[in-house]
Amino acid sequence: MNYKSQNQIYFNTISTIEDFIEAEKTGFSANFRTNIPEMPGASFFHQICRCCYIELIEFIYKNRQIEINLLDEDVCTPLGYVVNDDVYAELVAENNISTVNLGCENPQLIIKTIKYLLSIGCEAVYCEKKYSEKFINSYIDLLNEKL
Repeated sequence: MNYKSQNQIYFNTISTIEDFIEAEKTGFSANFRTNIPEMPGASFFHQICRCCYIELIEFIYKNRQIEINLLDEDVCTPLGYVVNDDVYAELVAENNISTVNLGCENPQLIIKTIKYLLSIGCEAVYCEKKYSEKFINSYIDLLNEKL
């Protein structure tokens, strides 16, 4: 039997502020951490950053106590899920926006999410590798070319 907790279901399905507030009524928290193999120890904030749910990201940052640079078990920050060289390499090789690691294929939304996360002090770390401002800017430039 493939049992998933209610919190894990919320982790995978919440995409709006309204959904999040409704889930909180049952005890779900922005600090929930998953145990799924693809994202071991990732927080809900990792998930919504990966999916570029910008309105929800802003709401949670402004209204809930969260650690914006929390590391998961793979030593990745939430911004690391958005900006990483696996996704970058695929963008270059495939010459499209469809990616394996990123839960969003809209380049404008990805850019907006990256810029917002940088503005609040998020660090870009993915699998122990910290990305420089130069790398992040080249990533944004590559996405701008796709527009």
